[in-house]
Amino acid sequence: MESCQKHATDLWGQAMVDYDLPPGGACLIVISDGSANALTLEWVGGETVATKWQYRQRPNYPSTSVWSAWTDIPDSGANTRSHRVTNLTGGKGYAFEVRPVNGETPGTRSIEAPAYTHVSGETPYIGTFDTVEGDGRTAWQVQGLMWTVTIPAGVRITGGTAWVAASAYGGVALLDTATGSAQYFTTHGTATGRDIEPGASAATRPPAWDVNAIFDRIVASVRHITPVPTLTTIATGNAGEILLEWSGGPAGVTRWQYRRDDGRDDTWQAWTDIPNSTASTTSHLVSGLDDDRGYYFEVRPVLASGPGKASSTELGATPQIGADGIPEAYPQQIVEGGRTWRLSASDVLMDVPVGMRVIVTGWMMARGSDGTWFTTAVFDAETMSYIDLSFDSDDNHEVIGPVLTPEAEANSQTRDVKALLDQIIASIRLSE
Repeated sequence: MESCQKHATDLWGQAMVDYDLPPGGACLIVISDGSANALTLEWVGGETVATKWQYRQRPNYPSTSVWSAWTDIPDSGANTRSHRVTNLTGGKGYAFEVRPVNGETPGTRSIEAPAYTHVSGETPYIGTFDTVEGDGRTAWQVQGLMWTVTIPAGVRITGGTAWVAASAYGGVALLDTATGSAQYFTTHGTATGRDIEPGASAATRPPAWDVNAIFDRIVASVRHITPVPTLTTIATGNAGEILLEWSGGPAGVTRWQYRRDDGRDDTWQAWTDIPNSTASTTSHLVSGLDDDRGYYFEVRPVLASGPGKASSTELGATPQIGADGIPEAYPQQIVEGGRTWRLSASDVLMDVPVGMRVIVTGWMMARGSDGTWFTTAVFDAETMSYIDLSFDSDDNHEVIGPVLTPEAEANSQTRDVKALLDQIIASIRLSE
């Protein structure tokens, strides 16, 4: 497994000078093999003097969810670097940490690493930043799109960031986890190109074929799947609200239903009819939720013959509302325009124009000659065009962008994304 810095650099498509790795801690990643109730932890580094290793877990949202107690890894010792966690709940997100223990003295914890289990009986899913291992038989759905790939046995693939791929190819990326090499596809599953890292050959990675041969097999395995609803969750900024929007689904729909899981006890609520819904219904506003909380949602069509196949499970978050009435935009959550938002875990405010939706990434730390800077990005949710925003410890800031995708440039006459992002740039300020 590569180092944490190598892993982060490959996934983001850019060099990162620093990474949130505790000094002396192990670099942890979590791998799914498509199981509904198990994930594999693997790590490198960490303290070499250990009599055993421990792990702990929590729901991966919200970030304030409570960690479990540290659990001994059976038969572990100084050389242990992997553990398979079982008895998990299907279709859920988890975060993990590991640490060494020398005698009765705990060592430094690893970096926190997230992953998702899959829903039993459904096609497993490769999301952005997910690392999965193939068996040569299982079909994996790619980032919620309507096509699958089969990954050769023993090969690990990581989902690439859609916006990095979109800026160059208008699609998505799958990365060979061992080398960071990338295969690009359109959103319809057509291969468009690849970037092979220097030295990524049969001599540098198992199994005994090079990365081009691996990607050739993955490209040849692409299959399109029967349409199911594609669900998106949007934070409106109002207390206790999440907007559900979806597209696709079979013919013959008579009404729609949704269900939710509040993550407290891993139990889905019963399916609920969406009032007055018809075949043309594509949205529903869920209200009365707790503030500052994550919920899982699914929607499904109902036909004359009975319920249809449900959408993928999507996480939506109600915002924390500040004393000034301004909601907080959480990382990776789509937020509605026409109002002021506070960037997650900061005192930075931005105004999102009416009719625009944006996605904010989490803050990242980078080091330069002039000190420490904290950087985030704000993406136009429709085209994935973006701006990079950086603040230093003295609240000085700089903006890079707007960086427009080919889609945004091609449609600039009907929707001027640059002007919308420029409005956000002009509005950025610190709260009083």
